[in-house]
Amino acid sequence: MSQGSILRNLTISDARAQMNDLEKKLAGPNGDDCLLRLKEFLRREDTLHSEMEVWRTIMIRPFDSKSDLALTLAHVSITARLLLIQPEFVLYTKEEQIDLVVKSVGDMGLGDTVYYSQILAWIEVNGALCQMEDAVHIRLQYSDQSIGHVLNVGMKVVVDRNGDRRIFTIENPHKLLLSTHHVSSEYPLSVDAQFVFRAPKKS
Repeated sequence: MSQGSILRNLTISDARAQMNDLEKKLAGPNGDDCLLRLKEFLRREDTLHSEMEVWRTIMIRPFDSKSDLALTLAHVSITARLLLIQPEFVLYTKEEQIDLVVKSVGDMGLGDTVYYSQILAWIEVNGALCQMEDAVHIRLQYSDQSIGHVLNVGMKVVVDRNGDRRIFTIENPHKLLLSTHHVSSEYPLSVDAQFVFRAPKKS
């Protein structure tokens, strides 16, 4: 049963009871998490019934080794090289076509103070996280990136050998660069920060 049909079948007394329960949860110790889930629920009607606009489609062509992969990248930051050799970085074994979506933090409607954990939760509801190797293929196939543009890759956080929590970034500081962003649980993200992630699978 869809969310819409569930709401239509509620009686007034049922709705009042649900609202009272919601108010108690929002006022409780886990109120912030409850509010985030409520926002996700309210957005879900639109995202489930209309496809997100695809930013671009990339083709995944497997590499024979991480060394071969690294040789294809003209510009890689030191922190990105550390992620490329992490055990979490697993190479694809077959070709795959991936639709990608780009949204800013502001587009996600999560408020003015947003942390990366909230971005992850939003992406998992509205699309799918990128795999680590996706960042390499995005970098290779995003050759028309404008100078100064930074695109954060919506992916699971990886802790590098220095203990830093990082995600890949696709940047153009006058060169097509694969770099990283240090994800902090203490500092919120700019509402203008853009994230790329996988489009929701078509049913």
